[in-house]
Amino acid sequence: MSVQCSQENAYTLQPERISYVKHSTNATIAQEESIWPTLSVEMAQECHLSSVKELAERHKRELGFVNREILRKAIEARSILVVPVGEEEPALLAGMVHFYIRRDNVVALYSIAVVEAYRRRGIGRLLFNELVNITRTSGKTQIRLKCPADLPANLFYQRLGLELLTVEPGKRRPLNVWVYAVES
Repeated sequence: MSVQCSQENAYTLQPERISYVKHSTNATIAQEESIWPTLSVEMAQECHLSSVKELAERHKRELGFVNREILRKAIEARSILVVPVGEEEPALLAGMVHFYIRRDNVVALYSIAVVEAYRRRGIGRLLFNELVNITRTSGKTQIRLKCPADLPANLFYQRLGLELLTVEPGKRRPLNVWVYAVES
C-alpha cells in the first residue's frame, strides 16, 4: 500500500496490486493484483456515529469507555476522522481518530483505532497523516497523546515519529506521554 495526497489534500490509500501464491518452498509470496479498494480519510458525519461507537467498544481495553454523546458532539465539532469501507448504511469503518484542537498550540489525540482486519495496511498512518494536515492548517505546532505504557500502540507511535516526552501515573497503569512536532 502507498499513501498519496490528492489535490484537495485528502489522503487516500492506494493499494499495491498484491495476491498471494504458494511457492515451491510452500512459502506464501506476494504478487501483483489486488482485492483492496482505494480507501480515503474523511471527516466523520452523523451517519458514522454508530460505527464509530462500535469501533470504540471493540477497543474498550485500550481506549476505555467512550460515551456515545461525546462522540456525537465530536462529530458535530469536526473532531473525528474516519476511513469508510464500502457504501453501506450504516457506514462500515476501517479506522477512526478522535482529536481535539486546543486553544494553545496543541492538538490532543484522544484515540485512534483500526479494525483488526485492516491493520498493518497503512490505515493508522493514513489517519495520523491527515491529523498532521489538520494540525498544520489550524496553525498548531504539536500533536500530543497519552497511551497506557503496556499497550502495543506505543510501538506504532514510535514508528510514526512521535517522541516519548514523559511517563506519568494513570488511574490504573502508567501512561506514556507522546508528542509530535508539526512544522508549518
